Amino acid sequence: MSVPAIPDTRLHVIREIPVEAVASLMDVRGTAFARLRTPRERREDLHREVERLAAGGAFPLAGVYRFARARREGTDAVLEVEGGILPQRIPFPRIKGGRSAADALADSPNAADSVALFAVTAGRVGPQARLRAADGKLAEAHLLEVTALALAEACAEWMHAQVRRMWTIGPGDGFRISPGYPACPDLSVQRIFFELLRPEAIGITLTEAMMMDPEASVSAIVFPKGELVCQ
Repeated sequence: MSVPAIPDTRLHVIREIPVEAVASLMDVRGTAFARLRTPRERREDLHREVERLAAGGAFPLAGVYRFARARREGTDAVLEVEGGILPQRIPFPRIKGGRSAADALADSPNAADSVALFAVTAGRVGPQARLRAADGKLAEAHLLEVTALALAEACAEWMHAQVRRMWTIGPGDGFRISPGYPACPDLSVQRIFFELLRPEAIGITLTEAMMMDPEASVSAIVFPKGELVCQ
């Protein structure tokens, strides 16, 4: 597979991702509603409530992304971007089958390989959920939280698709990894993601435990070629 070109290595901020843009990527009934212990007939009412909340801006979807020039050094990916940021090194240990995500990159300093990084969020729904719980609306409170998580995952799918489109590669090409998974188990890698993406611009911060806040947020690195069986 030829190496896809990247438009630039600048940081891009999408402050508003329309809910309708990601709605088709989220199975509300199969995801959020499957986790609710409530009668099926009540779920229809809750589904309409989710639609009403989404239309009213209850889930402020947003994202940041950037491309980076990349090369392999052992099992590390070395990333370079513009803007005076020093090269960043992300470790990808070998997993099942002896594979490392870094194997998808060439090890030459002159390689034209690239990766993309992004972070997306469905916003902070905790305050709204607590208000509903205080009013005794426990199902609605839980629904807000699980729907935000499902929307964040759908946003990640949407952003991945946008990155593929800019690379002009197909939907089955390459793979993506999030910190904390076996292919990238070191959560401290989030510091590198934050250095490169500055997701504070869309309201995402990093806790001392290297977790993103709001919880309904996803960060990932995308490789345009290669295959990683176990992520």
